[in-house]
Amino acid sequence: MLIVEKQNLVQPDVLVVWFVKVAGENEDLLGVDETPITNIQWIAIEVVENKIIREGEYIIFDESDNNEKVIEASNKELTLKEATKQFEQVILELSENDRIVRLVCENSLHIRQCLIPRAQQQEIKLGDIFLKYYDIRKEYRSFTEKNVTFKNLTEISEDMIIESKDVLSSLDKACRFCAKVTQHLLKEGHKFLKLESVSLTLNDGMPTGYVKDDTIVRARGLPWQVSDVDVAAFFTGLNIAKGGVALCLNVKGRRNGEALVRFESSEHRDMALRRHKHHLLGRYIEVYKGTAQEFLKIAKGPAAAMHAAAEFLTNGGEVIIRMRGLPFDATVHDVVEFFGDSPKVLQGKNGVMLISYPDGASTGDAFVLFETEAEGQFALKKHRENIGKRYVELFRSTRAELQQVLTMYNIGYQLVTPVPGQLPFPGSGLNDRALINQRLQALMNMSCLRMRGLPFSASHKDILNFLGNYKENVVGSVHIIYNLQGRPSGEAFVQLQTADQAHTCANDRHLKHLGERYIEVFQCSVQDMTWMLATSHANQLASQQLNHANKNVSIYHQQSPTYHTATAPQYHPSTPSPPPVIQTTSAPTIIAPPPLTSTGILTPISPIPIYTGQFPQIISPIANGFVPAQHLGHNHQVMPPMINGHLFNQETIHYQINPFGKPEVAYIAFAPHEHFHHASFHFDKQKFIGNRYVEMFYAH
Repeated sequence: MLIVEKQNLVQPDVLVVWFVKVAGENEDLLGVDETPITNIQWIAIEVVENKIIREGEYIIFDESDNNEKVIEASNKELTLKEATKQFEQVILELSENDRIVRLVCENSLHIRQCLIPRAQQQEIKLGDIFLKYYDIRKEYRSFTEKNVTFKNLTEISEDMIIESKDVLSSLDKACRFCAKVTQHLLKEGHKFLKLESVSLTLNDGMPTGYVKDDTIVRARGLPWQVSDVDVAAFFTGLNIAKGGVALCLNVKGRRNGEALVRFESSEHRDMALRRHKHHLLGRYIEVYKGTAQEFLKIAKGPAAAMHAAAEFLTNGGEVIIRMRGLPFDATVHDVVEFFGDSPKVLQGKNGVMLISYPDGASTGDAFVLFETEAEGQFALKKHRENIGKRYVELFRSTRAELQQVLTMYNIGYQLVTPVPGQLPFPGSGLNDRALINQRLQALMNMSCLRMRGLPFSASHKDILNFLGNYKENVVGSVHIIYNLQGRPSGEAFVQLQTADQAHTCANDRHLKHLGERYIEVFQCSVQDMTWMLATSHANQLASQQLNHANKNVSIYHQQSPTYHTATAPQYHPSTPSPPPVIQTTSAPTIIAPPPLTSTGILTPISPIPIYTGQFPQIISPIANGFVPAQHLGHNHQVMPPMINGHLFNQETIHYQINPFGKPEVAYIAFAPHEHFHHASFHFDKQKFIGNRYVEMFYAH
């Protein structure tokens, strides 16, 4: 390692000017297409004597073109593989007597955008000579000490007061002019020390350092089966930062065909954008600019998920495999037995993490560690084999995907930590069922709308006016999604009274205009909306500031609360919606829910900000799932105090609350027992309270 670093800082003995030409776009547009290489030209310069000692040219034909012209190709025409092997042999000869040989290119496009991607497509293993080179533009700028970025040889020739029209008219003349510039720098005593290195391996791990917007791209249209290695292969030749590939998941935990990629520099990001609509596994991939906020949301996520993933990955392993579709009663032992002795799961049971909901119910997902790449590839061959009566899907995974899944199932669904004695914990049968019912109801309730493409200046009132007559059916307020800077992101959610209203509104308002912009409107579930609000990195940050300003505000407390509606302060539309102001007798600390591992051990985590704004409120069961009537306030007194002459004490009435804080079932304690028969007889005749149909059953 020390020898390599020393060589990087030592002036080379031989510099080889190296150029390529492709069948498509060349010069400044080199690498924007996937056309094959047609010519390679090189000139070797001895540094000490500053003279040309060897030169050559290879004419390349495309092996994939099976027409007669290729068959009748002359002996001078070579395949790309043959040309690179011949050139590597020349390098060996030039390297005799321990001389250091390095390439010099006009820019990074010749190596990073042309040679390496095409060599990978043809499965050509390149020598180390192609992985280090000098960029003549950067060397010339360093020599002149000018605060100017030279984009190409034309600008260098103009700075050297040389007519560029003739010298750059062909590949041969451009290569010779680059050699002339190199000799000029050597003559003036310039030292070539700014060595560019190509990294062909993906460094997996936790992203580090400050993430800049100009280093992020978003890739769309990826095949669903791709892994982070495949994405890195698509961008081969460009240096991807540590943990720089983050595959995106949809709300159901499945890959949505998008990935966010972070590069080491903005220069590499700009070259990545040139690969827009290049192909991966037969599909063209769209490449767009991304943002640091988008990358961090996927690659890091909340602190709880980061810590849980980090603890699991400390077991080691080179490959992470995601299992999907496991039987809900599957155990860690079943997973280890599924793979058997070959491939062997790293550290046995410690190399398996079963993903569960906060109530302990299995999600059907698991992550498994394997020690080597070979074992990981062998494990993937068990894709769609059975565990019990169910086939299991296997995918190569990443740390970022593990964190996303932990976030989705452990944090997105449970917003605050249970308070002992009030909220259910895993292990309590009745409370487990209550939590499952809450989750199922939120999943099945399709009464919400997601709006995308909103003007950043749109206020709550503007959005309601956009909905037209449907705004009369809106429950609560408009929920605007904010970015990391606290500004509107262009997305918002609303909840309507019924799923039918949401469906009709989505069909009617989709692609209608608000101002000069058309708005996309989609129907979604309450769970989708809650998850988006709860996991939004920006809303969490805004929530952190609001929690700091409202230290006495809390949703839960250890004693039975008495709710008082406070006068809500006015907020400017460009600020996040304020949390509900609720007066309580005590305010316990709100921290993130601890993710559960397959062993049932709570992973140690640090507090993270949790969204506390106005989204559908989940009121947890109190006193075995029931809320006393006197704690609901005046607006929730849905049972009449007297039925057919029988007066009921409000203390005898308990309401079962649905996930959105609305009374759903009322339980009445009758004493003496005869009162029940009188009330039951009354309900047989009168089955309506107001305009609502009501049923009455005997319960115990």
